[in-house]
Amino acid sequence: MPRPAPGLVNDVLIAVSLVGACLVGAMAIAPPGPVNGGGAGASGSASGYVPLIDGDPPITWPCNAELDVAVHLDQVPAAQRHGLLNDIDISLRQITAGSPYRLTRTSPVTVIPTNDTLASVAANADADLIIAVDDHTRPDATDLLTPGTWGTGGLLYRGAHAYVGWVLIDITALEQLPAGGGPRSRQALIIHEVLHALGLGHTDDTGSVMQPALCSPTGVLSDADIAGLGRLNLIACSQAT
Repeated sequence: MPRPAPGLVNDVLIAVSLVGACLVGAMAIAPPGPVNGGGAGASGSASGYVPLIDGDPPITWPCNAELDVAVHLDQVPAAQRHGLLNDIDISLRQITAGSPYRLTRTSPVTVIPTNDTLASVAANADADLIIAVDDHTRPDATDLLTPGTWGTGGLLYRGAHAYVGWVLIDITALEQLPAGGGPRSRQALIIHEVLHALGLGHTDDTGSVMQPALCSPTGVLSDADIAGLGRLNLIACSQAT
C-alpha cells in the first residue's frame, strides 16, 4: 500500500567505536521538512524546545493527547521480555508524569510495522504509538530500522498534526545497554525515542535526554524536556481554540 501520509521523519542513534564515547545522533529525513535536529546554536535549545519537524506551526499531536501504545517483542528472548516490558512501562510513566500527554500501554501488535504498513498496523491494533524490537540482520527486517543502529523514533503526520508514532529498537541494544534506568540505559534509549515520536527534536541542553547522543547524565526527563513537551502541547491547544 502507498505511504499513508505526506511526511515521515526518523531519528537514528549510531554507535561509534571510540571507547567511552557517546552514541552520536544523526537525522534521516524524508520530505516535507525542514527538520531541525538540534545541535550547537539550535533555535530554542536552551529551553528544551526544538521541534522534530519545524515550521509554522511545527508538527504536534492533538491538544492533551491520550495515546495508546502497542508493543511487539516477539524477537526478544522470552526470558528478557518481562524486564523489557517493565522498562517500557516505567519510561511511559515517566513521560506521562512529566508531560501533558497520557501514554498507556495496551495490547501487543502481531507484526512489526514497516514504512508502508505502519498506519495500517497501528489502526488494526487501535494504537497511536507502536514500540517494537527487531533484528536488522533478518532478511525481512523492518525498513524503519537502519542497519548498524540501536534505535529509531518518528511519526506520521497530516497537516500540522501527528497521527501515528513509532519506536523501533534493534536487538543489539538489549545486548549492549543495561536493563533499568540511568545514563546509557535501556530506559534512556526508550525515553529518547518516544520523545521523538511525540515531536521533540535534539537539543544542546547538557542535562537533556534529547541531546543528539545518548549522553544524558541521568537518562530521565529533564526540566528542558518537560518544557519542550509542554511547549508543543501549548501550540496544539492554541490551534484547537
